[in-house]
Amino acid sequence: MKKKLEIFPICFITIFCLLIVGIWFKDKKLLATGEEGLILANPVRSIVLYSHSWNEVGAGIAVPGVNPMIPLLFLESKVIDLGVPIWTFQAAIFFLLMLIGSFSIYYLTKELSKHIVRAELEAKVALISALFYTLNPISLLGVWYRFSLGFMFFYALAPLFFFLFLIGVNYRKNVYIFLAPLVTLLFTFAFASPALPLLIWLLPFIYLLSLYFRHSKEESKSRVYPIIYFILMFIFWIVISIWWIFPFVELSRAAFASEIDPSHAIGTLKANSKDFSVVNVIRLIHGGFLYRAEAFGPIYKTPLFQMFSWLIPIVSIFGIFNLKPGRIKFFYVTSFILLIFLVKGTSPPLGSIFLWFFKTITFLQVYRNPLEKIGMLLPIIYAPLFSIGLFFLLTKISSLKMRRLILTVVVGCLAINSWPFFTGAMVSFGKRDIRVEIPQSFQNANNALSSKVHIFFSLPQMGGASGRYKWPYGYAGVESSEYLFNYPTIVKFYDANAFYAQLLIALSFGKMESNIVGLAQVFSADTLVFRKDTDVLAFGDRLDALERSEKMINRARLNKVFDSPEVSLWSLPEEKIVPVIYIPDSIKYGDSPADLISLLENNQIDPKHQVFICTNKDKCNPSLQSKEGMQIKIEAVPKRIEVKKISPSMYDIKIEQSQGEFLLVFNNSFHPGWTASIGNMSIPEDKHIVANGYANGFIVDNKGSFDILLKFAPEEKMYRTYQISLYAVTVGTLIVLVIWMSQIRVKIKQ
Repeated sequence: MKKKLEIFPICFITIFCLLIVGIWFKDKKLLATGEEGLILANPVRSIVLYSHSWNEVGAGIAVPGVNPMIPLLFLESKVIDLGVPIWTFQAAIFFLLMLIGSFSIYYLTKELSKHIVRAELEAKVALISALFYTLNPISLLGVWYRFSLGFMFFYALAPLFFFLFLIGVNYRKNVYIFLAPLVTLLFTFAFASPALPLLIWLLPFIYLLSLYFRHSKEESKSRVYPIIYFILMFIFWIVISIWWIFPFVELSRAAFASEIDPSHAIGTLKANSKDFSVVNVIRLIHGGFLYRAEAFGPIYKTPLFQMFSWLIPIVSIFGIFNLKPGRIKFFYVTSFILLIFLVKGTSPPLGSIFLWFFKTITFLQVYRNPLEKIGMLLPIIYAPLFSIGLFFLLTKISSLKMRRLILTVVVGCLAINSWPFFTGAMVSFGKRDIRVEIPQSFQNANNALSSKVHIFFSLPQMGGASGRYKWPYGYAGVESSEYLFNYPTIVKFYDANAFYAQLLIALSFGKMESNIVGLAQVFSADTLVFRKDTDVLAFGDRLDALERSEKMINRARLNKVFDSPEVSLWSLPEEKIVPVIYIPDSIKYGDSPADLISLLENNQIDPKHQVFICTNKDKCNPSLQSKEGMQIKIEAVPKRIEVKKISPSMYDIKIEQSQGEFLLVFNNSFHPGWTASIGNMSIPEDKHIVANGYANGFIVDNKGSFDILLKFAPEEKMYRTYQISLYAVTVGTLIVLVIWMSQIRVKIKQ
C-alpha cells in the first residue's frame, strides 16, 4: 500500500509541473523579461562575454557573479547544436527546476513530519506541501513573475540542499558532507546574485541550533557531531565554489558600488519595506507587485481573494501550535519568527532594530529588498507547516465527507489564488507579454560585417539599463544589445553620475548632434547602429528620438553597410576610426563632462589624435587618480604601435622607437585592476590615470622599442581558483564514489 502511495504523488507532481510549463510555452516562444534579459537567446555570445572577469559590454565592465552562469549556458549551446529550439531548452529547464523544488519539499516534509503524522498519511501531507511550494504567493510573484533565472535556480536548490543536509546530519551519513555541496554545482546560476549564496546555509544553521539546544541533556557527542558536520560541509562548499566566490570578493566593491552605498541601500530598504508589512509578509505577499502595481489586476484586492490569502498563515500557524515540544517545533518556531523579522525589513514591529543591524553590518545591504531575497526561504518553512496544519485540522473533524470537503475547498482556494499559473497570465497579462521572437535581421547584421573586431555606437541611446523592442513578439526588460550583436555596443549606462553616462545623457538632450562621429570616436566605435525597433517612449526620452537619430546619421554622411526593418548599420571611414588602444599626440584639459561635450560640439578636439583629461575630482567620476592632469607630458609619439588582442582581459602591445614620455590610452572603462607592465616591471599605480573621462591611461616614460603587456589582473587569479575548485571537486567526487562502493559491497556480503 505504501509503495502505491509513493507512485501516485510522484506521478501527480510530475504531471502537475509539466501542465504548468506546457501552458506557458504553448506558443513555442522564448520567454524573457526583467534583469536576465535575453541571456538565453544567444548562448555562444553569452559564453564569450562571461568567460572572462572583464565583460565586454559597452565600454567594458568588471561584473562578478556572471561566472556561475557559464555551466547552464554551455549546456544550452550544446543542446542547441543538436537542433533543439531555444524555447524547448528553456521550457525543459523551467520544468526541471519546478520539479526538483517540488520533489525536494515533498521528501523534506516527509522527513520533518516523521512522528508527527501517522505513517499512512505522510505521503498525503508531503504532496500537499509540494503543491503549496509551487503555488504560494512567493513563488507566484517573487520567482516566476519576477522572472529571474537566478531566483528560479535558488528556489529549486534551497529545499534540495536543506533536505540533503538534514538526511546527512540526522542519520550521520558523512557522504553528504561532500555530496550536498557537489550538488550545488548543478545550480550555480542561483549564485549569480550576491544576496543568494549564503541564504542556502541559513535553514541548516537554524536546524543545527535546534539539534544543539534540544540535545542539552544527552551526551556531549550528540551535540558536537552536528557542529563538526556543518563546519566540514561549509568548508568543502567554499573550496569547490571558490571559482565563482573569488570574483565576488575581488571585484564586488566596484561592480556593486550602488548595492553597498549606505545611503542608497537604506533609502531603497525603507521604500521597499512599505510593501512588506507584517500583514503582507505572513501571507507571503509582495504588496508592491500584487496590490500597488496590480500585477494581475485588482482582483486580489477583493474580499474573496483577501479571504483566500489568510488561509495560508491561519493553517500554517495552526500547525505550529499543534506540534509537540521538541527539536522540530524549535526549528519551525525559530525559523518562522526569524524569517518574518528579517523579511519585513524596517516595517513595525522592531523595524528600528533591523535598521540598526542593516547599518552596522555592511554585507546586509545587499538585502535591501528582503522579501524578494530572504523571503524565498519562507515557503520552505510554510509548505510543511501548511500541510501539517491542514491535516491536524482535518483530524479534529469526525465526518469523512466533511474532511474531504474541507480538503477540497482549501486546496481549491490555494489553486484559485494562484490562477496566473494555469491561465497563462504569468506569460501574458494586460500590458505585460514576455513572449519573445528575435528577428533574423540581427544575425544578418552580424554577418554583414567583416570578421575583424568592431565596436557599435547605438542610436537612439536607451538611457538607463531598461530596454523595450517593438517586435511582433516584443521584449521589455534589461537592455540586451550585447546578446543581439556579436560586438560591444555603446547604448546604456548603470550610473547616471558617471562621466560615461553624462555624455550619453547629453546626446539624448540634443547635444553633439552635429558631431555624432566625434562622440563615437571617443568610445572607439567604428559602426553606428540605428535601432528602428526601439520603443523610446518607455524611457522618457524626447518623443522625436528616432527621427533625430536618423537625421544625425544622415548628417554624418556615412556608408550604410546593412539595412532591415529593425536595424541599420553605418560604418565610419577608416581614417576616422580610433583604435581601442592608441597613443595621442596631445592633451585637451577640462574640469567636467560639459567641457568635453563643448569641445565635441564645436569640433575643437580630434579624438583620434588627442585625449581629454578631466582635472576636477569633484565633477568627474571616475576622477583623476594621484597625478595632477597638468603634469602629464607627451614628449614624443613612438614611431609605431602594434596591438594584439589575446583576450578581453589581455593585450600585447609592441612599441617601436619611443623617444620619451607618452600616454598609452586604452578606451575601456577605468578600473584599477588593469595593469601595464614592461618586461618584469609594472607601470606604477600613480601613472595609471583616467583618460577621456572614463577610460584607462598609462603614462610611459621608457625609450626605444619594447613590449607592453596590458592585462586585467583579477583574471590571472581567477584561473588559479578554477584549478583549486577542480581539484576539490575531483577529490570530493572520488570520496563519494568510494563510500558508495564500500556500502554496496557491505550489502552484497550481507
